Amino acid sequence: MIDWIPNWIPKKVSGVYIVENALPRIVFRQENETIPVFALDQTRVTEFHVRDALAIHRDLRFIVNATKEALYDGDALGLCEQQKVGLGELGELVSFLDGTPRNHIQRDARFVLRSLRQHSLVESVTRENNRMYVVRCRSHSKMRVLVLHDYLVTADSVRNGLETFGVPNVIAKANPNGTITNEAMDAAKSAGLEVLTWAELFRSLSKQWT
Repeated sequence: MIDWIPNWIPKKVSGVYIVENALPRIVFRQENETIPVFALDQTRVTEFHVRDALAIHRDLRFIVNATKEALYDGDALGLCEQQKVGLGELGELVSFLDGTPRNHIQRDARFVLRSLRQHSLVESVTRENNRMYVVRCRSHSKMRVLVLHDYLVTADSVRNGLETFGVPNVIAKANPNGTITNEAMDAAKSAGLEVLTWAELFRSLSKQWT
């Protein structure tokens, strides 16, 4: 499971030390800092996995999952946010290690959470999983938003998102670049949904959802 480590360490990392076969310690060359990282290989990461990792190492800084396109439960994400521990795939670990300062919430999620939480109509935002956000508005309306970060949102993007992360009230494209294809619109419509740009999502916050 940890064979990927030598190919994924940034230049500023001076060494990787494997402890107990699943807990690599990564030391930075410039900062002489030890960063404990716990490695998983799960198609679905739950709160149990996070609590287990935290119990093994109290000073844990990041939990990396070698499985691509995995599902991360909201309870697992919430616990990591509370404990200020990063959680994500290999690329997100590299971004964490390269960051100045290092942020335990990955960049795409930070953008979504910050922009929604700062909106005047929004009371709170929580994560049901790594792509589904529950937005509670001050009007007491609640909406479940499936957020896609694709440059090109296709019919497969929509279908795979619904299959993996669940059925929302609306699908939103957070990436300001690229486009939403007509086929993606049709796939969403066949599921009784629509795909909105990020600006369109903000305009829809005044709508009564549930």
